[in-house]
Amino acid sequence: RRSSDLEKTQTEQNQRLAGQTLTELRQLWQGEQTGLNRWQQIETLAQRRRELAAQQTTQTTQLQQAQEKIAAQEKGLTALREQHKELAAQVADKQKLLEQEKLIRKLDDHRRQLQPDEACPLCGAHEHPAIADYAALDVSATETALKEKHAALDPLAQKGQQAKAEQAATQATQKEWQTQQARTTQETSRLQTEWTELLAGLANATPLADSAWQEAETLATARRTAEQALARLSQRLQAADQGEQALNAAGKTATDAAQALLNA
Repeated sequence: RRSSDLEKTQTEQNQRLAGQTLTELRQLWQGEQTGLNRWQQIETLAQRRRELAAQQTTQTTQLQQAQEKIAAQEKGLTALREQHKELAAQVADKQKLLEQEKLIRKLDDHRRQLQPDEACPLCGAHEHPAIADYAALDVSATETALKEKHAALDPLAQKGQQAKAEQAATQATQKEWQTQQARTTQETSRLQTEWTELLAGLANATPLADSAWQEAETLATARRTAEQALARLSQRLQAADQGEQALNAAGKTATDAAQALLNA
C-alpha cells in the first residue's frame, strides 16, 4: 500500500510539473517576476514621460507668451524713447528761445534810444522795423512754457525707466523658463534612452511601439496581464513545492517500511 501511495504521489507531482523539473519551474517563476518588474518600470517611466511632455507643452506656450510680451514692451519703449526725444528737443528749443529773448531784453536801453531815420549804433541800420516786435516779447511766458516742458520730461523719463525695468524682469523670467525647458529636454532625452532599453528587454510576444508611453491604458493592461500570469505561476510553484515535500515524505515512509520488513 505504501508503494501505491508513493506512486500516486509521484503521479500527482508529475501532473503539477507538466514535464518540467521543480528547478525549471522556479526559474520560470523568476523570469515572470522579472517580467512583471519590467512592466512596472515601463509603466512608471511612461507616466514620467507623459508628465514631461505636458511640461514641455506648457513651457513652449510660456516662452512664446514671454517673447510676445517682450516684443510688446520693446514697442512701448520705442514709443517712449521717441516721445522723450521729441520733448527733449522742444525743451532745447524753448531754452534757446529763452536765452535769445533774455539777450534781446538786455538791449532795451539801446532800442529806446533809436530814432527814425537815424543809424543804429550797433548795426548801422537806418530802419528799425522790429522794435515793436521786440517790445512785445514776453520772457516770463517763455520761461513758463519751458518749465512746463521740463515738468513733462521728468515723468516721461521715469515712465521709460519703469518700462525698461519691467522688460528686464520679463527677460529674466524668460531666461529662467528657457533653463527649465533645457532641463526638461535633457531629462526627456535620458528617459527616451531608458525607454528604448526597457523595450529591448521585453519578450518578443509583447512588442511595444516606441510611442506606447503615451498609451497609459495599454501599458496598465499589459502590467495586469503580467501580474495575473505571475499569480498563476506562484500558485503552481507553491503546489509543486508542497507536492515535492509530500513526495519526499512518501518516499521516506516507503523506505522505512521496506527497511522494517528487511529487519523483521
